Amino acid sequence: IRHVQRKIKGFGQTISAPSVHAMALEGLRENLNPGASVLDVGSGSGYLSACMAYMVSPNGRVLGIDNIKELIDFAIKNVSKSDGNLIQSGVLNFQFGDGLKLFPQKLNQFDAINVGTIFPEVPIVLCEQLKNGGRMVVPIGNAERQEVVQVFKDGKDTIFN
Repeated sequence: IRHVQRKIKGFGQTISAPSVHAMALEGLRENLNPGASVLDVGSGSGYLSACMAYMVSPNGRVLGIDNIKELIDFAIKNVSKSDGNLIQSGVLNFQFGDGLKLFPQKLNQFDAINVGTIFPEVPIVLCEQLKNGGRMVVPIGNAERQEVVQVFKDGKDTIFN
């Protein structure tokens, strides 16, 4: 799978094409139900986080994390323009930080995890954040070549597809 990206003006980052976001939603759809708990690592503009928040509403929660403070501010401003109710209701939150280091003591807390950042291998620390039955999609590879891997935690094992 080739990531088609465009620069986010002023932040030195790229944003995935809508088709990549659609693939993430498709890969996680079985776990994006009302009441679900979702983590979006590398949430960027907030677009995909907002889509997932609509899917888990009214009593689910989505946490969008990015390690660039200006992108968190951008995402909050972006979502507030037309979907501010998601933030006001607490269904959607954004947080500045490193998604691999934010939850060292809490395990098994998310039904779904989307990773918007390319990793050289599946980040095990994020696998540990999945509840039993949880799913994660993560791009594995490098800037030139990557594949989207789906991870499923079945209670005994973590399965990579």
